[in-house]
Order: sequence, then C-alpha cells, then structure tokens
Amino acid sequence: MLKGKYRNPQLVVTLRFLLVLPIIYSVNLSAEDLYFGGISFLGHLDHQQRYIYATKFARDNGSQLNEVLRVALTRLKRKDINIKATQGKISDGGAKVLTFGISDERVERLRESDGVFSFYKVLAQILIFDLDQKKLIVNFPVSIQHQEFSVDVPSNDFDRKVFHKIYFNLDFPGSVFKEWVKTLETVGIKDSGVLHLKVGKVVLDAPVQEQLPKRLKKNNIFEIQTAQRFELHLASNQRVPILPYTLGGLGNKSKLVARFVDGVSYDLSLPPSDYNIDILVREFKKTEVSTTAWDGFVFGAFITLRVTEPLTKKVYLE
Repeated sequence: MLKGKYRNPQLVVTLRFLLVLPIIYSVNLSAEDLYFGGISFLGHLDHQQRYIYATKFARDNGSQLNEVLRVALTRLKRKDINIKATQGKISDGGAKVLTFGISDERVERLRESDGVFSFYKVLAQILIFDLDQKKLIVNFPVSIQHQEFSVDVPSNDFDRKVFHKIYFNLDFPGSVFKEWVKTLETVGIKDSGVLHLKVGKVVLDAPVQEQLPKRLKKNNIFEIQTAQRFELHLASNQRVPILPYTLGGLGNKSKLVARFVDGVSYDLSLPPSDYNIDILVREFKKTEVSTTAWDGFVFGAFITLRVTEPLTKKVYLE
C-alpha cells in the first residue's frame, strides 16, 4: 500500500502463492436432504463483540433475519440439495442441518484528503452438521466487503444502517446472504472419506507483540482474524474446505459452539485434522520512499507457513 502526496495509478503490486497439498477430496453427488437451520453465531456469548450488529438484529427481530436467509436460499440453483423448510429433529434420524454461521464483522476506515472511505466486512461460514451426532460435516468460509465514501467519519447510526442493508436487503450489492448462497452453489457435500485441513496455531513474533495496538491483543482477536483471513483465501482460491480455527472458547480445540437466533445452542464436535497449517506472523516493516513524482511509505507484512501431518509429524511445506 502506497500513501502520500501522489499515488501512481500505474504502480500495481501483485502477490500470489499456490499451496499444493497431497490431499484427495471426494464429493457425494447424490441428492441430500438438508434441514434449514437459519442463522447461527459461532462462539460463546462473550464472543458477541465480534458481531455486534448481527447480534442486535437477531435480538430485535431474529425471525425476520431467518426469513431473509430462507428467501435467499430459494435462489439456489443446484439440484443435488433438497432444503427442508423446518429445522430437523434428533428423532428424524440422520438429519443434516444447514446453517449460516456468523463469525466476524468489522468496519475499517481510510482517511483521504477529500474524505473517508469506510469498509464494512462480514465473515461467515457455510455449516452443515449431523444433528444426531452433533458433528460438523461441511465448513466453508464466505466473506463480503462493502465500501462507502463520506466527507466526515460516519456516525454509529450510519454504520448500523449499512449493516442492516448487508443483512436484510438481498438486492443490496453487499448482501452477505446473496454471496453465501452464491458460494453454496459450488461447495461439495463431503462424505466420510474426505481428509481435513486446519489452521493449527497462529504465533506472533516478539516484535509483533510490541507493534500491535491493545485493541488487537484483547481476546486474541488478531490471531483469530489472521486465521480467518487465511481460511477464507485458501478455501476461496483453491476451492478446498477447511476446519474452522474459531472454536468454542477456553482453548477447546475439538468443539465448535453454534448458537442459533431461536436460543438453541449446539456444541459441534470437529473431526481430527489430517494436515495442520501453522502461521508465524513476523515483524511488520515500513520504509519511506521518495521520488521526483511522489513521496510515501511502503508497508510490509510477512508470515511463515508450516504444513505438517499431526500423526507422523512430517513437514510438507515450510
């Protein structure tokens, strides 16, 4: 990112990487009956600071929020999924539940000389779980970002109205439900033979601990957001599912807490990972750049990836 007196529009920096892992994915193409589980929140009640607006909307009118998602699902075109109108019951036997799992939302600002850019982001999950066994079957991350420009920093009420459109207006360009259904069009319904990827841990190098502001250290929010962003980009670009890093709290690495808008809460067990991806976040760098055309700064962020097989401790990539 370059910022200063003059930004050269012809200067484009592209960073790409391809992560190749020795994994074979199999997909069950037969029609699946999935019960509609509605909106859920991933994590305990003390995690609600991660999705403040969605929590408030669900508290005020959870049934309408679920109804918007239900309408969005009527636009799903794939024929190998049959979505039942009501949530399944344990007595049904073998019931699989589809839910929209909210895991994070945030607002980021960028001030320019003529005003402020506000970026509204929501991170969610496509979750399918076995209601009998309380076991996660499918997890696939989904993300939207909507941009607004204003002369001054927007008020809290303005932010609330933007998030209201993100969650309730399916015709809004930044509708997260519309993007969620679009992604669901291509997600495989996995069978029991599929191998599982997972972000094992996120470690901050000592200099990073000093560089981060206090708000990003609270409740390990920076580590969680780093893992979530990696999950999203790996899944979206390589079209592979990945087990969620954000779990049920208290360091529980084998459970995912899903709280539904109707008050029901499930502790979903996670299958063991076949391959772990550990991330080391290294020291951030900044340098000033001056030319005859412009003055500015170049910012650098660096990570080290380590991919291992937990059982044998074999390292596939570092």
